[in-house]
Amino acid sequence: MPAEIEEFINKLYANDKEFLEEARRWIPLFQAPPVPNIKRLSLDIEVFTPQENRVPNPKEANYEIIAIGSQVVMG
Repeated sequence: MPAEIEEFINKLYANDKEFLEEARRWIPLFQAPPVPNIKRLSLDIEVFTPQENRVPNPKEANYEIIAIGSQVVMG
């Protein structure tokens, strides 16, 4: 991890050791080499949930789909 990023996250999460550990674990994943120029599709399905900041259980499927987004990259 570059020194300037390490310094930034150390300041950002100075008061939260748990978030600091998670940031150190996840940030290297975003520094991977670029994705190869291949055909790919991304799909995002949003489902209603009555509780804020809660992910609905996909096995129960109690709530309706409220949005679908997709993106195609042809390579």
